[in-house]
Amino acid sequence: PPGPPMRTTHRVVDVTTHDGHRYFVTKGDAIANTAVSRGIATEAWSVTDLLEALRPPGDAATAKAVREATLLVLDDLGAAKATDWAVETITAIVDTRLREGLRQIVTTNHTYEALEAAWGTRLLDRLRYRWTVVTLAGESRRKAAF
Repeated sequence: PPGPPMRTTHRVVDVTTHDGHRYFVTKGDAIANTAVSRGIATEAWSVTDLLEALRPPGDAATAKAVREATLLVLDDLGAAKATDWAVETITAIVDTRLREGLRQIVTTNHTYEALEAAWGTRLLDRLRYRWTVVTLAGESRRKAAF
């Protein structure tokens, strides 16, 4: 089963990558809903919730699912504190998925430089491999609510 529900802005961007694959990218659980509706085995987690689920003693079923799903959506990288354990855990997941040729979508509100400073070069190198960056610009919907 997919991870806990996440909040979403429901903002959709139509993206065609350099290799001709077309994606409809949104934020949060809307990505997972789109993938699941197309028959793609998907796990969608906020990074904070995933780290909480995997914190020792950890949930072995969740660890297996996020490593093996056809598509993994990691929402809001940079929201959780980048402890040594958190960096090692997320890096191990991303590294395993990369070696297996599995796709992932990572969302963040941070710059590459800020993520690299907090989460390290090793993780960012793995995320950068074959990535397509989609920048969603505009006012924060959360900010506009106040």
